[in-house]
Amino acid sequence: DVGFLNIDAESYDYYILKSIDFNKVRPQVISYERANMTHEEYHEIQTMLFNLNYERGFHPDWYNVVDEDFLSEIWVYKNVR
Repeated sequence: DVGFLNIDAESYDYYILKSIDFNKVRPQVISYERANMTHEEYHEIQTMLFNLNYERGFHPDWYNVVDEDFLSEIWVYKNVR
């Protein structure tokens, strides 16, 4: 089980997220940096996480911890409530 996955890989966050087999591992919370993603990559990751039943930025026990500059994002798996 993975409770919290934090990715900060200096421009490789997109590739790491795309490489995760979510059939084998389903982190409860995912944090990644979107600063160096293209608009298309960012949209693809948002769509992927949404389709995997994640929601952006809030969980009653985790609060909204998205950076004020919006360079990082938190996604929470809906089934952990």
